[in-house]
Amino acid sequence: MKGQLADGVVPGLLQEIYVGRRHGTLHLVKGTERQSLRFRKGHIVNAHTNVVEERLGEMLVRRGLLSAADLDRATAIVVRDNRRLGEVLTELGLMDASGLEDAVALHVHQMLAKVFTWREGTYSFEEEPEDAPKQELTLKLSTADLILEAVQAVSDPEVV
Repeated sequence: MKGQLADGVVPGLLQEIYVGRRHGTLHLVKGTERQSLRFRKGHIVNAHTNVVEERLGEMLVRRGLLSAADLDRATAIVVRDNRRLGEVLTELGLMDASGLEDAVALHVHQMLAKVFTWREGTYSFEEEPEDAPKQELTLKLSTADLILEAVQAVSDPEVV
């Protein structure tokens, strides 16, 4: 699954992945910006971006949910041990599982609101087998609710 982004493409992709209960990563690219959403059985479990100021840790600091010093400490472990930030934050006691799930949901919501407005770029879905080893902390989120919230955040009715 790959192609060009245009009005209405992203919601359709999310619906296809969700309804098909697919496993893998949806990559959305616009210029040098890359946004990725990871799916397990059609549910979004996390998101990643190459835009530093839009990453999960930076969002937590901006919202006052994590100090810059704590993010630096956790990031050092992430880089050193090649681990996921959420896993390290919970291990260090900086966030509990519920707080992390809320933070990831907010991060995904913000990313979806942004990519729903993209009228150009490309997408590709990298399928993974259902039994692929999980190298990340996966979180159960209501993908349908996240999609609905992101759609409500988009002000242009033509995009929706």
